Amino acid sequence: MQATTAAPPLHAAIVHSTAFQEQPQGHEMGIITNDLKKAYSERLPLSTILNYFGNGHCVLAADVDTDENNTMQFVSASFFAIDVDDDNEETDIKEIVSMLKGKLAGIFHTFSHGIKGNRYRLVFQLDQRITNEREMRGIIEIMVDELAAMGIPVDRQAIPPKQVIRGGKAAQLIDEQAMINAGQYKDKARQKAQSKQNALFDPNSRNHKPLPFDELKRMCEAIGHIPTSAGRGQEWNQCVYAIKHYVEMKMIADEEGRQLFDIISGGEATEKQWNAIKPRGEATIGTLIHKAEEQGFKPSARTFQASISYGQTYTADRLEVKGYLQAKDIKPLIEEGGSILLDSPTGSAKTTSVIDAFQEIASKQKHFYVFACPTVALTDQVANDHSLRSVKGQTERVMANAMRDARQGKRVFVSTYDKVPALIEHLRRVYPELTFTLAIDEYHKLVSDYDYRYRAISDLKAVQGQAENVLALSGTPEDIDKNEFDRVVKVNTGRNGSPCNEFGVYTFEYRKNALTEITELLKVRVQHHGWRVIVYMQSKANIDRVKQALRKAGIKTHVIDASKKSNSEYKNIVENGTIDDDVQVLLTTNVIADGVSIYNELDWEVIAVADGEHSPLFNVSALKQMSNRLRNSYRRFSVFTLEARAKEDDLFNIEGAYHYRDSIARRITDELNSHPLFDRKLFAQSHIERNYGLTEDCLNNCLTYDKAWNRYNAALDQELYYAKYRNAFLKATERILNLNRIGTLNISKAVRDNNLETALTEQSIAETDEVLQLSEDEKKENILSAFTPKVYHAFRNEDEQIMNEFKRQVTATHYACLKALAPYVSFETCQSVVIQVKRKADTHAFFQMLMSRVETDFHSQIHRPSKTREAIQELLKLDTFCLNDEFKEEIQEIAKRIGVTKKDVEGVLKMMNVESKRTNQGRMKRVDGVQSVDDMAQKFGLSHEQVIEGLINMAKSKGALYEKATRAELRKEGFTA
Repeated sequence: MQATTAAPPLHAAIVHSTAFQEQPQGHEMGIITNDLKKAYSERLPLSTILNYFGNGHCVLAADVDTDENNTMQFVSASFFAIDVDDDNEETDIKEIVSMLKGKLAGIFHTFSHGIKGNRYRLVFQLDQRITNEREMRGIIEIMVDELAAMGIPVDRQAIPPKQVIRGGKAAQLIDEQAMINAGQYKDKARQKAQSKQNALFDPNSRNHKPLPFDELKRMCEAIGHIPTSAGRGQEWNQCVYAIKHYVEMKMIADEEGRQLFDIISGGEATEKQWNAIKPRGEATIGTLIHKAEEQGFKPSARTFQASISYGQTYTADRLEVKGYLQAKDIKPLIEEGGSILLDSPTGSAKTTSVIDAFQEIASKQKHFYVFACPTVALTDQVANDHSLRSVKGQTERVMANAMRDARQGKRVFVSTYDKVPALIEHLRRVYPELTFTLAIDEYHKLVSDYDYRYRAISDLKAVQGQAENVLALSGTPEDIDKNEFDRVVKVNTGRNGSPCNEFGVYTFEYRKNALTEITELLKVRVQHHGWRVIVYMQSKANIDRVKQALRKAGIKTHVIDASKKSNSEYKNIVENGTIDDDVQVLLTTNVIADGVSIYNELDWEVIAVADGEHSPLFNVSALKQMSNRLRNSYRRFSVFTLEARAKEDDLFNIEGAYHYRDSIARRITDELNSHPLFDRKLFAQSHIERNYGLTEDCLNNCLTYDKAWNRYNAALDQELYYAKYRNAFLKATERILNLNRIGTLNISKAVRDNNLETALTEQSIAETDEVLQLSEDEKKENILSAFTPKVYHAFRNEDEQIMNEFKRQVTATHYACLKALAPYVSFETCQSVVIQVKRKADTHAFFQMLMSRVETDFHSQIHRPSKTREAIQELLKLDTFCLNDEFKEEIQEIAKRIGVTKKDVEGVLKMMNVESKRTNQGRMKRVDGVQSVDDMAQKFGLSHEQVIEGLINMAKSKGALYEKATRAELRKEGFTA
């Protein structure tokens, strides 16, 4: 019998199509890298890969994905190459092959071979795929150490996994079955890293946790350029030696250290100087941290430690309850008075116990009890359950009915958030001396929804301040500023976790496959396991795609989103707490994530799709709410998310992020209030002031700031952080569910390994895409015929009936563009601008340009203190071209000088006209003043008159001083205004 030969292992690689005859350099390598970012990896045997290397092709020795910022993200790798730079021609290739028998798989010469001595690359393959970039780096570094120990003159700066390997000539396959034991090398790399860390860090120090590169970069940017010629040589030495020490400890790569070195050196020092630095431990990373903190450096959210205390002002109490809350538990809290946050798990009967307590306490005196709900559906549900009046909607009849109830002696009302102020106002007309107790359900919504429900929530918070007693209810209080309250009462019912039996994680590798792979997962769960599934996905278009694919597979699928609140399925859930028995998959947005109770059987799974592109569900409090919508025990709550690229899993500390924002807001407010030229009447809320919620306090004739706005932004920062660091996100989800994950299933790998047939699903989703795209294209083409003078005047007069009819005929971006512009420009201008809206980023481009110009005009004419004005004045000084890196340094310096963040200054920069050009030195930038009328007219194809009309009308809407300032600046440009 003839022996069979083992099939050669396959490796993910991305190969450039060009066979170069000489080594590509500089700009050409940039083009090659961009080409490879757009290409897909292939699974190839090493013999084929070596053939490409030997014929001059550039190869990326890894599977990578490209994110929304066009940055490569490591997915996996299973082979690598190491450079040998034998300038003195001392090595013998045959001897090296013999020494590395069983390990070395291939070899090829670089184009420099024979010109600069012996130059070749040794190629190794691993016995398993590595999916963690840091582990891959560690394996390569261990191999470099071993080769160096053998006396082979390897290049110590090993090729990183995501770096393009340039091809060469004369490739040779040595042993296609030679393998490196990845497990052993990972262990060696871990041991090496651990020993370095143990030597470097004191475990009792606050700096015992290794810092990531981006954090170190921010530190160096805070320190800035240290010119050695200015008598600061010792300071420069301390910083660069600290950086080099960190590199030598293998905490960051050499190229990363060089970037930090360039920041501190201002680009003045050479690579030779960097290589000559030999640290002996006289300066460590603690030195760099200290220098950065002296310059006002603030640690990022990743390095906020949970142990940091920010001055707790509330009293923390605990309430032990057997099973469910009852009125007798709540009544003492109400009678004691003050403001109380009731931290009680979902399903603990918070609502029922509070309403029952209200009804038992209430008398016919002039004290009222109001229970506020975030949605109409929840208001109706609570009112119906307790036979109370629900206060909702826009009609006067609602208030008339409520007043009739009050005159008849009723003292308990259930209201939506937005109607509470009106209810209290109407009651005061009848009972001028009334007092009231206010209970606010789902209090976390006052943080998460603050942006788009700003008016309703800010008005509700104003009424909250008038209440004699406040009882805030939440099962997910993590995002709430507890210092708002006198007491925080944590309720322990003995079953504080989610009703799910287990928590699981599903990952996918490529965003383009996400919808196909979750559809395949749902098919398996329904058709093979007999489970029923609720899927939360924050995209109606993607819900439609998955729905069509599931229905074609014969799976009974229903959809609930904000546009379908009137359908029978939604009403059935809200009113009866049930889902029809024949529904196998329920696809929904977060419209049923709060306050809805579904009474279920065991065989359910709830899946939250968390991905920045398909469904940005990274609010862990919202995930907890979703996990609790099924009130009975069910099989599993799961997260479906992109495979983690970054290893970091430090939890975000929202208190640290909030208090940092709060400290900046307070400092700016105090600085402006104490400024000798400050005049509240001339205060302009522009970019930086809006960012920190600065606003006028007319009663006290000063400025104040909106703490709720800063709390909302801290919560938003948390979501963005967890979107970037998936391991941290999953760790936070485990903590909030009080469940450790049972494991992680890579769906992409399962599809590959099990050879699941995804072709039909892909075809179904593609067909749905075509239908949806056709619908979008029709709407885009329909914009000019649909947008009539009648619709234009409806926008100006806020005629909601006509506006809603128009909204159904056009795309969301076109509608948003016109809604913003119509109050300021003519019908013809609206037409000209809206047809240029091709993507989401175009939606408010003209509106923002008008707003920016009006605000900069005000700051040019009205000389009153403002952080935005300071930033504008500083930015206008950057009128000379400089390299991009130098430009970034100048932005950082401006931020330091005026006491705000770099991000704040970058936001103000968007209000300016920035000119760029490419030179032999590199890309350069300068600030070319503010946006001129001619700039705006040319960009949007408008006449000067159309632009001027928009500017003056927008200025008028902001007040007489703005109008005066804009007209003055227009006259300076040579226009009659």
